Amino acid sequence: MVLINTTRDVLIRALRAHGEEKAAALVPGLTEEQFRAIGERAGWNVYNVPSGRKDGRSIFLDTALALAALELLEGNSRALRWKRRRLKGLD
Repeated sequence: MVLINTTRDVLIRALRAHGEEKAAALVPGLTEEQFRAIGERAGWNVYNVPSGRKDGRSIFLDTALALAALELLEGNSRALRWKRRRLKGLD
């Protein structure tokens, strides 16, 4: 099992970069167990979720984290609101 070790701030930024403001607002209330489960699922995502990239590389880590958080928070997997990340104005 691969664990993506991160911080709550990085997870919030990853969610916001993909248009998931509501999910980002829930991150501070996650338990340590839930937070670790997101890191574990994100590790799985890196190796198993197709990136769609022509070079065959895996998805970006922030995308893997955002997808994992949504799955834990909503109870099912779905596509992110924004397919492309928007990093401007997140600070």
